[in-house]
Amino acid sequence: MHGITIGISLLVSLILIRNSQYGAILVGLLFLPLFIIKFEYIFPLVLIVRSSLDIFTDIGVYIGPMKLNIPAVISIFIDMAGLLYLGFLFQRDKKIPFDDISKSFSIWLFFLFFWIFWAYHQFGPEGLIGVREWIRLFSLFIIFLLSLQLVRMKGYEYLINSTILSLIIPLSVGYYQIFSQIFLLSMPYRIYATLAHPNVLSLYLVFFMAITMWKLKFAKKKVPWLGLQLIILIALLNTFSIGGMVMICVLFVMIVLKEFELKNKLLILSFSIILFFAFINTDIGQKRLAELKTTPSLVEVIEGDAVTNSFTWRIVNWKMLLGIWIDKPMMGFGLNTTGLANPWHNYAAHNDFLRFLVETGVIGFIIYIWFLFKIWVNLRAQYQSCTNAREKYLAMMIEAVFIAWMIGSIVDNYITATTFQFYFWALLACVMGNKINEKLKYQSSDINNLSY
Repeated sequence: MHGITIGISLLVSLILIRNSQYGAILVGLLFLPLFIIKFEYIFPLVLIVRSSLDIFTDIGVYIGPMKLNIPAVISIFIDMAGLLYLGFLFQRDKKIPFDDISKSFSIWLFFLFFWIFWAYHQFGPEGLIGVREWIRLFSLFIIFLLSLQLVRMKGYEYLINSTILSLIIPLSVGYYQIFSQIFLLSMPYRIYATLAHPNVLSLYLVFFMAITMWKLKFAKKKVPWLGLQLIILIALLNTFSIGGMVMICVLFVMIVLKEFELKNKLLILSFSIILFFAFINTDIGQKRLAELKTTPSLVEVIEGDAVTNSFTWRIVNWKMLLGIWIDKPMMGFGLNTTGLANPWHNYAAHNDFLRFLVETGVIGFIIYIWFLFKIWVNLRAQYQSCTNAREKYLAMMIEAVFIAWMIGSIVDNYITATTFQFYFWALLACVMGNKINEKLKYQSSDINNLSY
């Protein structure tokens, strides 16, 4: 199966490169019936291909204020095909397993729908950009539901192994970027592979470092997974992302705190030290750290709007956004309107929490925090209730990634890092799908007992 999916993913990439717009329509029409008939193959294929599509972000057509690019088309395809498939499941089984996270996600999306109309009320046709954002978030919800079904059908390791294949093309392109600058004797620069930005690539790689670490812990043959971890690490270092380094440190701290065995704690700590020194002993790494040393005091930045690096720029940006939020504190400006409302026009908040405060006001911000809290509570409960060592460690890894994501969201908009979000929600379903499977087995056991 995996050989077929790799071949098809490469074919899809070639079609999109040759004629992206018509290719996307052709592929969509071809795969829609296949998605229903061969869900267990086509859905993992979509996940595998998604990591290679951000390079097509600038290619698309405008429909009013909204730009319909290749990644957006994929989101729409997932929504349509996913709803059709879930509809067939409901017709057949008269129910779809809905866990607590699914319910919380649907409630959040339901409330967010209001802020699309609110954005239109505030900005007219320009405010309709909220439609695209809502569809993107809805596609993450569908990814989660479909992943739950796949875990129920094929088991969670089948889905994890499929998502790991998504590394092939991004890492290949990333290493091409690394080696091309070596052979051309050019100055090192931050690689981004097939993703939109080095920071987004670093987030994606940190996530799969956690998954590879889980694989490594339980693998009988550890050398291949050690090799993959090293390959990911070198690519991560070449993103020269401060945010990525912070997130990997948070991830390692979480793992060290929860790791059962002392030797593994020491191994991860040693790995963290090597990673840090490898980063600071590069020209760009030293340059990026030197930028932080030029940061003036917080008072100077806030009062004098002193912008000396990316961090001080963020602080000044946050100050301006808080200034405009005061004008509409309860309802905000509408979904995905930060760029329209920001005095620095078209600039994002670079803080997910501030973004939702500005866009949805105090009311929407509270709902967003409630939604995140529900995710953490369910992850925590699943971790504590797991008796299987592999499943328990996987729950721990996903929880650690979630916390790293939350901390990273203080200085960036990781909710908009769609590539990372696709894989996070898919693998979150691996953790929560085990809970649903256990419940279904328990119910089946009860029915069998009653039959006697």
